[in-house]
Amino acid sequence: MTHEATKITVIDFNDVEPARLQRPAHYDIDLIVRRLRETAEIWVPRLFPNGRRHGDEWRLANIRGDAPRKNGSCVISLKGPHAGDWHEFDGEQGGGPISAIQQATDLDGAALIRAAAEIAGVVQGAPQRRAPAASAVPPPSKRDAASEIAHILSGAAPIAGTAADRYLAGRGVVLPTGADLQFHSDLTHWETKSGFPAMLGLVRDSAGDVIGLHRTYLGENPDGSIAKAPVAKPRMMLGKMAGGAVRLAAFNGHGALGLCEGIETGLAVMTACPGFAVWATLSTSGLEQVQLPPDAKRVMILADHDASGAGLRAAETAARRLRSEGREVVIALPPQPGQDFNDLLRAAGPDAVAAAITAALPKTEDAAPEIGQHRPMNFLREGKDTTVLRADEGDLARAVEKTWSLLLASNRTPWLFRYAGIPTWVVPDDEGRPVAATLNEDRLRHMLARLAKWVRENAKGELVPAPPPVSVVKSILATPDPGLPVLMGIVNTPVFGRNGQLLTSPGYHPDARLLYQPTPGFTLADIPERPCPDQIAAARALICEDFLGDFPFVSAAEMAHCVALLLLGFVRAMIDGSTPLHLIEKPTPGTGATLMVDSIATILTGTGASVMTEGRDDEEWRKRVTAKLRQVPSILLIDNLRNKLDSAAVAAALTAPYWEDRILGASEMARLPIRCVWIATGNNPEFSNEMARRLVRIRLDAHVERPWQRAEFRHPDLMTWVRANRARLVAACLTLCQAWIAAGRPRGHKTIGSYENWGGVIGGILETAGIPGFLGNLEEMMAASDAEGAAWSAFISAWWDRFGTAEVAAGDLVDIANACDPRVPVGRAGKPIDAAELGRGMSRMRDRIFDLESGKVQMKLSRMLRRSQRWILILGPEGGHRHNFATDDTSHSSHHNPGVCEVCEEGCEVQNVAPHTSKSLSEIDKKASCEECEVNPNTHTRVHARMHVKEGPENTSHSSHSSPEPIKSEGYRCEDAGEAVLGTSPTSPARRKLAPWVLDPEPPPPPKDAPRKKLPRSPVLKDIELPSWLAEIME
Repeated sequence: MTHEATKITVIDFNDVEPARLQRPAHYDIDLIVRRLRETAEIWVPRLFPNGRRHGDEWRLANIRGDAPRKNGSCVISLKGPHAGDWHEFDGEQGGGPISAIQQATDLDGAALIRAAAEIAGVVQGAPQRRAPAASAVPPPSKRDAASEIAHILSGAAPIAGTAADRYLAGRGVVLPTGADLQFHSDLTHWETKSGFPAMLGLVRDSAGDVIGLHRTYLGENPDGSIAKAPVAKPRMMLGKMAGGAVRLAAFNGHGALGLCEGIETGLAVMTACPGFAVWATLSTSGLEQVQLPPDAKRVMILADHDASGAGLRAAETAARRLRSEGREVVIALPPQPGQDFNDLLRAAGPDAVAAAITAALPKTEDAAPEIGQHRPMNFLREGKDTTVLRADEGDLARAVEKTWSLLLASNRTPWLFRYAGIPTWVVPDDEGRPVAATLNEDRLRHMLARLAKWVRENAKGELVPAPPPVSVVKSILATPDPGLPVLMGIVNTPVFGRNGQLLTSPGYHPDARLLYQPTPGFTLADIPERPCPDQIAAARALICEDFLGDFPFVSAAEMAHCVALLLLGFVRAMIDGSTPLHLIEKPTPGTGATLMVDSIATILTGTGASVMTEGRDDEEWRKRVTAKLRQVPSILLIDNLRNKLDSAAVAAALTAPYWEDRILGASEMARLPIRCVWIATGNNPEFSNEMARRLVRIRLDAHVERPWQRAEFRHPDLMTWVRANRARLVAACLTLCQAWIAAGRPRGHKTIGSYENWGGVIGGILETAGIPGFLGNLEEMMAASDAEGAAWSAFISAWWDRFGTAEVAAGDLVDIANACDPRVPVGRAGKPIDAAELGRGMSRMRDRIFDLESGKVQMKLSRMLRRSQRWILILGPEGGHRHNFATDDTSHSSHHNPGVCEVCEEGCEVQNVAPHTSKSLSEIDKKASCEECEVNPNTHTRVHARMHVKEGPENTSHSSHSSPEPIKSEGYRCEDAGEAVLGTSPTSPARRKLAPWVLDPEPPPPPKDAPRKKLPRSPVLKDIELPSWLAEIME
């Protein structure tokens, strides 16, 4: 037997280095929170830069950090024991300082604690262990809300004949029978450690179980009346309130159920409308979250008319949710801002409350939008018989033909359209607004499955259900020139078609190629066919005074353009061609530009305008315009411009009837019609000169430092007023347009290039309506908006003052360009302009005319000299009799030939002569050039001889003088080599020895019969090889 040796390995753990684990970080959380509260005024604005300070609070639109439009729905405390704490009223959310940092940074866990410690300036280290402080009061036990509610109710009594009954009587309300209200004679107020009589409201859920308790602490006034107790919080809640309500009357399932916030608001409505059951939800969040029993099919929301609009927003949010549950919902609102229905009852009596409730009943503007129906808009299923189609049809052509027949039969009431050559349907967005969407394979299969019953034969020969075949779906989408109605636009308000007919019936209108999808329940009064002057005046007053009267327009032209913007949405189909961009600008945020856009959009569409933010570059602008136009918008808003608007894509879209671009994700082009209203807003935005002529300005200026703090408006809550009076405003706009149509559609007298049809139609409507100022601020707007043109004008003015009509190279003008303020828009910002950059910029501006103080001049490309561009300025027709603008390339240099004297065949002297006017450059070039004209081609020495000014019969301006200082040769970086050989300065040694008489600006002319002198060769040029033409002259 053989024994194999076993190898044993021994590991000595003393030689093994233990793994080094990263020690966990320890921080004193209490210290971090305390430091964050102490420094909240510093770190809160840094983390939320879009907010606005209001007292000791930092206001935001939401905790994500968006800028508040008004007061903001999110508040972060900056001082006090709760500094750093945040609360968002809309979502009823909140948290402490570390939670605020988490919302701003999206950090979590250890990373969040490290970031909070860094902001607070707390270094890493475990908190010191401290013995708990001695306390005579034991720690409170966990609070049991249900037990506490039961304990309070055990000491409660009916409310009739108590102090609570007297309190309600003082508020003008009558206590109904069956209300979930009770009275407690001595209820503890824990914050003040005192007892007060209290009115109790039982909060019940949808099943009727008590889940919470509302307490109103009462006190007696010196005159014996009962009011709320003199404590900081006289109203307090106990228990879970979400989804519950205080039932002020029993609801039997018949009629409508009223919902309100406050108990006294509901009792006021029930006092004015006996028999109307109302439940109080106790807060805006409670109104948004209330759960109702299934038999509550009709609901009236009794909103508080808060100045901030919070009550109406909560009512609209609750209405959308309840409508999605299949309920009919209307909203009633007190007429005056700052009122609830109890205030209205005490101020105007029960009749006023009843009138407000009655007025709300027929107004169904807030009726259910077409959401959750699983079908496109305007789709009507006719008949109950379902067509049966075979999914296993062997003949594809026959299957496609049957499917097309099915689609076209269902499209008798059009729901399927052709937009940009692509099958398209219209569906509601989250707010119920109609939006166009391309019909892709998945969407088409969904509709085919609803339109027909698709079957196939199985192995047993049985017909079993099957999905629509993919091959048929693809063939349907690939069909060229489908027989579908063409869609050009979607409107939510009655508008005029292309022939001037008012479209008031919902649905598709073939003549106008428009789909009219009205806001549910919108009703319009009859529009007179021939409005009388009184009707026109009333419509004008409603729009210009009631609606627009509080906006701080800087002139009548601004208001006229605002009215033009409003009316454009009603007559857009009557305008062939493009419309300009309506720029609503202001010097300070909060002046009212966004409010103006929202109110105009609400009149035109029933909802606010969807926003398109500005792009970073032209490529992004192009993609955003394409994506937006594919939705067939009625309004395209570019909100809050911050950067200079200089986009070739936007400029093209503003002047083109169609937009062509490649569809994202596909290798094909789409041709989209442009029929929308263009709007942009910004705080003194900048535009390129290409965009400036495409603008119509609406400027607002409140002339105060903080315009958002203004008061005393006709309508403090304008949006609420617009929603309540939308039908009247729409009727007023249609009346003004109908008056223009009845007058024979007179054309306006003012217009702008590329927008002649727009100017004729809108100008004619405004003139008929008696609204002055249309296009009255074009010159002012161009001067203020065209910053690029202003910079070029300053450059041309400086060029004219220095060189006049002298021929110059770009290098001669570099110093002028760098010294101009504002800077010439070439090159890179912050760096000096060089000759190449300036030359490229001048090439883009060639042949442009500029208005100077001395007249109009035109920048022309004179000629190419040794591969270098030469430029000149020439006077306009009214600038003098010597020059006319060139009409072809051969005349660019025919105005004058600087530096060549009129007598060239015989010997001559250089004189201070005016430019040639009778001989073209080509004619003079055929002759031999004299030494004096060619020996010194430098610009500086020719300026005096070539300068000319405007001359008239009464006066003749003196010619401009040469620069008083010598010009260094290195300053002319674009000069040719020939000039460099001779030197570019008239005082250089070479020129001083070569021709000293050239420096004399006024040399005496030689006798005409004097023999021609030969210029001796200068010693300076003795060993230099000269050009042939110069060598011939020198010999």
